[in-house]
Amino acid sequence: MESRPEGFPSFPHNDLSSPQCEEYKADATVASLEPDPKFAATQEYQEMQKYIEKNYDFKKLKQDFITKGYVVYKPEIPDNVLNGATEFTEQVLKRCKTEGVVPADDCPDFHQDRFTDIDSVRDLAQNYDIRAMLASLHGYEPYPFQTLNYPKSSMARTHSDYIHFAAHPLPLMSAAWVALQDIDPNSGPVFYYEGSHVISPFNMQDFGLGDRTKSPLNYAKYQDIVTAHMHSSSFPYKEAVFPKGWVLIWSSNLVHGGPPAKNSALPRLSQVTHYFFRNSNYNWAPVASEVLDDIVTYYDEEAVNRKWGRSGTAEERSAMSKFTIQNCNYMTKDKPNVPNPCMHHHRIPKVFGDIFEHKGEVGNDVIM
Repeated sequence: MESRPEGFPSFPHNDLSSPQCEEYKADATVASLEPDPKFAATQEYQEMQKYIEKNYDFKKLKQDFITKGYVVYKPEIPDNVLNGATEFTEQVLKRCKTEGVVPADDCPDFHQDRFTDIDSVRDLAQNYDIRAMLASLHGYEPYPFQTLNYPKSSMARTHSDYIHFAAHPLPLMSAAWVALQDIDPNSGPVFYYEGSHVISPFNMQDFGLGDRTKSPLNYAKYQDIVTAHMHSSSFPYKEAVFPKGWVLIWSSNLVHGGPPAKNSALPRLSQVTHYFFRNSNYNWAPVASEVLDDIVTYYDEEAVNRKWGRSGTAEERSAMSKFTIQNCNYMTKDKPNVPNPCMHHHRIPKVFGDIFEHKGEVGNDVIM
């Protein structure tokens, strides 16, 4: 196993107590990745590396990505793309999030995956500078699979993206959050816990929970546990208060969220794009899987490609599913050395004493 890079955070002991966790001791960050040989041999990758190394202090940025779990910088984004994404997100604000205006019926999904019909959203997700940074950090070819345009705080409670978008190897999923305005600290900026990407990548069954479809509270209970885990940890709490056009790129397992705004009248225009990488072993959705029952919801890369293509109408592309539900060995049956999604088990953080309310029984309460 390679030595820990300088500044690399220590792992909590309980995250490494089972043999199945040993894989993540090495694989938690991009420091463990060897470049994908197919992609590394391409002219595209070599040009991307040259571009990034010419324009940025890449050595520092990669060290930050390894040790902190994120990087912050100002990429080159054409004004028409940035302003177009901003204008669309302002439409979401007026249509769905303006006080005194009744939200339209389609508001729950109006902000999601609009790359299917809004060119500026698509172009921002495929921005060369951001893709070149992702490629240089990971050594694999990134491809976007989801966009979200938030006019205000997402109100997403504490979580890591791993629960929604998991890859193997673990680092081969990342997100790029772009500020579409100067972010006001009172508008509910994205928060994140620096260095938290090295905690165990928990799935629902690690916490004794069924998948999200089994109960509307299962995901909320997952968030309760992760929130308590962060409150009991020493990971520094940070907020994304950046100028327009700056980007926050984070690792798949970095714990983050979107808090309530201190001033609810303030907008917080942003676009976040989630990326997988070509030639990973598989991509899946732990939040929608039952690993104890041999049921895994996978991301179907060919379906994602079709959704991002130009065939058919925007409505048809929007309606396409990205998922396929299969068994645990579906993606690994011909890869004997690759653990399938159901082989990853992690010990629950020591937080239940903080979040469980004791309910006494008549005649059988606490006996000391």
